[in-house]
Amino acid sequence: MSFEFVIMAKNIIIALLFALLVYALSRIRFLRRSLSEEGRKRLVPILILEKEENGGAFFVKNEGICSAKNISIEDFQLPLEYDFKRTVTIRFNSVGILNPGQRAKLYFDALDGGRKVGDHEMSYLLPKINEASFEVKISYTNLESVRYVTIIGKQKDRIFVRYAGSPDRVIDKGEL
Repeated sequence: MSFEFVIMAKNIIIALLFALLVYALSRIRFLRRSLSEEGRKRLVPILILEKEENGGAFFVKNEGICSAKNISIEDFQLPLEYDFKRTVTIRFNSVGILNPGQRAKLYFDALDGGRKVGDHEMSYLLPKINEASFEVKISYTNLESVRYVTIIGKQKDRIFVRYAGSPDRVIDKGEL
C-alpha cells in the first residue's frame, strides 16, 4: 500500500466520523426539543363544571396541574316548555384565570330573541336550567397560550366531561 492511499483512507474515515458526529448532535437537539415539548403538553389545565346543590349556581373548576386563562363558554340554546315551547340562549360570563384547584362562580344572562330576560322570568328559568339536559363548550388556554377545549354535558343531575383536549380533535357527537 502506498503512503498516499493510507492518507486518503484516513481522510475519508475522518470525514465519515465528522458527518456521523454532526448527525448525532442534530438528533440530540431534536430529541431535547421533543422532550421539552412533551413536558409542556402535560401541562394541560382540565376544566370541569360544578353545580351547587342548594342554590343551583354553576362553577367552573380547574382540576389540572397548571393554570388556565382566557376561559370562555360558548352560548347554548335551552329549549323550555311552559304552556308553549320556547328557546332561550344562555350566555355565561368569561373567566380571566383559574389556578389549579381554584373555581369561579359562573354568572349568566338568558336572552330571548336577542333581548335579556327580566328578573321575573329568570325566577321561572332557574329551575328549568337545573332540570334541563344540555352541552357546553369551554375554550381556554394554558399559560403558554396553547388552546384547549372541554365539552361538558349535563343530563338531569349528572354533569360529565365528554371531551377535553385540543380544539383540532373534537369528536362529533355521532362518533361517540
